[in-house]
Amino acid sequence: MFNLAYRIDTADGVSRNGFRWPDSGPVEAPGPFNATNSGPCPSRPGDGICAATTWEGAASGGHDAGVVRLVAYDDADVLGWDRNKVRLARAHVVGTIPVRDLATPGADLAGAYLYRADLRGADLRGAYLWRAHLRGADLRGADLTGADLRGALLTDANLRGADLLGALLTGADLTRANLRGADLTDADLTRARVEGATLPS
Repeated sequence: MFNLAYRIDTADGVSRNGFRWPDSGPVEAPGPFNATNSGPCPSRPGDGICAATTWEGAASGGHDAGVVRLVAYDDADVLGWDRNKVRLARAHVVGTIPVRDLATPGADLAGAYLYRADLRGADLRGAYLWRAHLRGADLRGADLTGADLRGALLTDANLRGADLLGALLTGADLTRANLRGADLTDADLTRARVEGATLPS
């Protein structure tokens, strides 16, 4: 039975262990596999390749969010797993798209891992970004009118000139964020953290 998972990668497709993912086609871990490892992460280079089943799993890679890879795999190729990730002997990359292509009006990106994503000028009007991980993201000039950013992590994000008209930022972390020139008219900043942020003048 084939299943679908995904990866959030840097644009060059190189993983934390130096493994290079293709934009499409078959992919196989070089091995050798550790027979005592039933977890979702390789115990050493070659001990399987990882794909996420949740945004939390995608975030564990800890690298910049440049592209999304859709990965198909067979149950027989699962070496280990947990509720957020699977470790595979082989898989097939169905396709790869830039992360910014996820940024559309009304998009459901709740909990999305978008660390340091390039979202300059993105149209995210009415998007659902509840608890999204947008640390260090480049959102200059983005349209976030009416977006739901409750609990979002926007630490060090660049929101210069962004339109946040009526956005919900309740409990969001805007520590050290750049909000110079941003439109915060009617935005809800209740319990938002703004320590060290550059606020609109």
